[in-house]
Amino acid sequence: MQADLHHSVHHGARNDKEHDRVEAAVKHLSDFDRNLSENKFAKDRLDESIDDVKNVVENNTLEARDRDALSTDLSDLRRLRENRGNM
Repeated sequence: MQADLHHSVHHGARNDKEHDRVEAAVKHLSDFDRNLSENKFAKDRLDESIDDVKNVVENNTLEARDRDALSTDLSDLRRLRENRGNM
C-alpha cells in the first residue's frame, strides 16, 4: 500500500496539498503497521489510514493505474477492519 502511495506522489502529485495528503496516509499506515507488528490492533490508526487513503483517491490528481491500485488498497483496509486483523 505504501508503495502505491509513493508511486502516486511521484507520478501524480501536482501541488503541496496533494503531496501532504499522501504523506499523511503513509504516516498513519506506518503507525498502524508498527502497532500491528507488536500484536496491537489499533483501530483508530486503521480508521485514520482508511480516511487518508480515501482522501487521496477522491482529491488527488491520479493516473488510472494509481487510482485503481489505491482503490484496491482501500478495499483491503476496510476488509481488514471488518475482520479486526484476522485475515
